[in-house]
Amino acid sequence: MSWALAILRIGWSGLSWLRDTAKRYPWQVALIVALALCWWLWSGKTDALNQRDAAKTELAGARADWAKQVAAAKAATASAEHKSQEIAQDAQTTHDALLADNAGLRYYIAAHRVRQSAGTSAAAPAEGDGAEVHAESADAALVAVSEADLTACDASYVYARSAHEWAQGLIAQDLAQAAK
Repeated sequence: MSWALAILRIGWSGLSWLRDTAKRYPWQVALIVALALCWWLWSGKTDALNQRDAAKTELAGARADWAKQVAAAKAATASAEHKSQEIAQDAQTTHDALLADNAGLRYYIAAHRVRQSAGTSAAAPAEGDGAEVHAESADAALVAVSEADLTACDASYVYARSAHEWAQGLIAQDLAQAAK
């Protein structure tokens, strides 16, 4: 406890001396205080300027990294668009070829035409090597489809197959993901 009192006495005597000095030399003490304040402000300004310069340097590096990332993303986008165009062109070529070559459809139509049996008058004879309606099957339901409907179904199939191949091409090139 005595050491705490000794410290308080020394502090009190130091403050008394400072107060007495300020009373005796008021302008000089004010000048010293002003110079100390200026030094403190100047060192704070220097620290702020150093921090600003460090932030500018860091920002310049970040901008350069960002510019590299943007350039890489643009290159990847251009590459992906080019690949997608190639895949789309291949799919269109396949679509056109399937649409132009409907020999399978023509064969199916010719093979599945409804023909009349020799002894009945249920239907007129069809051209080609089609099937015929037998007397035993007259009681069962018979579904007939027009050639226009078959052609429309074939065109829909060609479109669906081409779209499927196009999507599979995109998935194979990692330009798309399969639905889960």
